[in-house]
Amino acid sequence: PANTPTVGLYLGGINSSSAKVNIVDKIVPESSGNSTDFGDLSAARAYLSGFGSDTKSFVSGGQNSSSANQNIIENFTYSSAGNATDFGDLTAIIASGHGSSNNVRGLTFAGTYNDGSTHSNIIEYITMPTSGNSIDFGDMTHTSIFHSGFASSTRAVSGGGVSGSGSSISDYTNVIEYVTIASAGNGTDFGDLSIALRLAAGSASNTRGLFSGGKNTNAASTINTIQYVTIASTGNATDFGDLLSKSSGSAGLANSTKSITFGGQDESNSYLNTIQEV
Repeated sequence: PANTPTVGLYLGGINSSSAKVNIVDKIVPESSGNSTDFGDLSAARAYLSGFGSDTKSFVSGGQNSSSANQNIIENFTYSSAGNATDFGDLTAIIASGHGSSNNVRGLTFAGTYNDGSTHSNIIEYITMPTSGNSIDFGDMTHTSIFHSGFASSTRAVSGGGVSGSGSSISDYTNVIEYVTIASAGNGTDFGDLSIALRLAAGSASNTRGLFSGGKNTNAASTINTIQYVTIASTGNATDFGDLLSKSSGSAGLANSTKSITFGGQDESNSYLNTIQEV
């Protein structure tokens, strides 16, 4: 989220045995250290969309152990470790999108929907202080999966991914777009990433947003590049630095001073348990 969480949660995913898991791990962003157990999702899921407020963490959609896409929205309260609580449902059955939020609204961006064979451009949202189903927000400028994003208190930004209905390297995109969180509507062009990529980790303070790692169009190679944008002003991404190691499919979160990247896969597609920060 764009606010300053005292707890960061890493929810679900795929482990080194290629099995989907229901594990939820906790870190404290202000102090370096290993993650600890927080609780469990209601079921093992991967390809989730995550976002949060000052008090709660949310996860939407994803794919279960039978590779079926889901429309579930669940939440956790940072102050009390424990298992997921049901919040409501997405309007569509979605996996492989991403989530972004300010402290009031949580947005789920696109992905594959229904049987998983169709890419979507759907954006939907929930009002986080009040349980209930999601509501249509608008559409992205293009259909996309495996993109990443983040938000400030006013804007949600999405970038990269695989566009159209394809899955090949030629379908990777460098498009960055944004919406204004307080007013429902369609995506607007923001600028471009320095290279088309998918499966980057997104994270942001209220000022800067980072796209960390991912797979680029050079033979789908895994990279360690970190790119940033200034969220309040449109424009192309700028080089920020490098991750400690190459990773794709990682998860990201940030507070006002640190960006943290969890796990993912390296260039040989081995799974990682590394937690990195900038």
